[in-house]
Amino acid sequence: MVEQIRKYCLVCELALAKPRRGLSTIEFQRTVHRCTDIDSLHESIYKLIKIFRYVSQNDELTFAFTRDYEYQLEFYDLFVPEEFELIKIWLLKQINGLDRDVREKVLYRLLFDLYAKEG
Repeated sequence: MVEQIRKYCLVCELALAKPRRGLSTIEFQRTVHRCTDIDSLHESIYKLIKIFRYVSQNDELTFAFTRDYEYQLEFYDLFVPEEFELIKIWLLKQINGLDRDVREKVLYRLLFDLYAKEG
């Protein structure tokens, strides 16, 4: 059995929370954008479902998303090149439709507004 080591704050001696890396809408979008073909979408299915479940916090929505995602991959037509991009757009619409990660979006919008150069 692997022993878990907890880290504590040096000042107040409270246990530090572990970061939840990779479970955000931003990571979902990055994963979708990294997919270059239908095989990479197949490989990413479990990661995308895991992120969707974490963000939605709703098992019924996650089940419907999983069913629809598998349906899209199952009936993918190799002879229609635009269909791959349509699946990626569908995935992005699904995660953006949840709009649960509002604080993260506000932070990125603030950073963009502060540091983006106009032109």
